[in-house]
Amino acid sequence: MTEAPIGWEAEPLRAELFSLDQLRQYAAALARLHETGTQRGKDRLLARLDDNERVLREAHDVVAQAAIEGRRIALAAEWLLDNFYLVEQQTALARRYLPPEYSRELPQLSRGPSAGRRTRSRGPRARPRRRRQRDRRREPPDR
Repeated sequence: MTEAPIGWEAEPLRAELFSLDQLRQYAAALARLHETGTQRGKDRLLARLDDNERVLREAHDVVAQAAIEGRRIALAAEWLLDNFYLVEQQTALARRYLPPEYSRELPQLSRGPSAGRRTRSRGPRARPRRRRQRDRRREPPDR
């Protein structure tokens, strides 16, 4: 019998949720580890948006067909069915308001494992989202 990976028995994420001040400190420390360059990169934003929208639309169609056939679907798939209109709204807004070469104007990281990529703020938002999803699964109180 093989052993579980180290830390497997620990409760995931609960000890790692940051307060607002901790998030600010972490963001500042992370920013200090990176340098941005002056070179302009390729304009990939709208092409990636098109590709991502296509993949999400295909996933939506598969899940919708499964629901029509009465098959059970995961909570995340149910969320996609219920909220796909938000995906459509946001992609339409991005196409409407972002200039065609918008991503070329964004700073790029010049060193490190993400060198050549556009800078963006993603990490700190992931943890609060997970927490909200966990809270949403709880049963509503009896009234």
